[in-house]
Amino acid sequence: MEEEGRKLLEEGIRKKLISPGRGELSTFPNGTKVVFHYRSSLCDGTVLDDSRTMGGRSKPMELILGKKFKLAVWERIVITMRKGEVAEFTCDTKHTALYPLVSQSLRNISVGKDPLEGQRHCCGIAQIHSHHSLGHKDLDHLQANPQPLVFAIELLEVSQQWAASSPNAIYYYDLEFVCLRTKQ
Repeated sequence: MEEEGRKLLEEGIRKKLISPGRGELSTFPNGTKVVFHYRSSLCDGTVLDDSRTMGGRSKPMELILGKKFKLAVWERIVITMRKGEVAEFTCDTKHTALYPLVSQSLRNISVGKDPLEGQRHCCGIAQIHSHHSLGHKDLDHLQANPQPLVFAIELLEVSQQWAASSPNAIYYYDLEFVCLRTKQ
């Protein structure tokens, strides 16, 4: 555990355990599905997003590991957790630069919109440097002024070797958002 904490620190991630999980640490091969609640905030405590309240309902995030989710740091941090664990991760700017775009997609999904609505057809890095609005003042400010973020994560489920079995999963996979598919 200490070794993992040291590795995270070297990568610019600081983990603070809030509540320990149950059992042994899972293995997390590619294809593993993890389900978790998250709260994203600035280091001053200002909350950006909370899966328990987005779209007016509590809807945990589902992430399929190894599918190159646009916010790679989430894959990195959940594999350090046990089922039922709650932890806060303070992540350096190098890990959070794409968060405004991911957040825009998550917010769109939470209200039933297309996850790509409002995004231009270009890579994420090019979108960061473009000067159009994301439709949310807090995300526009974060995009213009990247900074470290705190992600509070509660790991709810770990399922090995998930397979795309619903049309929604396939749709998001085609959009490189298989990892953004949220639990119905």
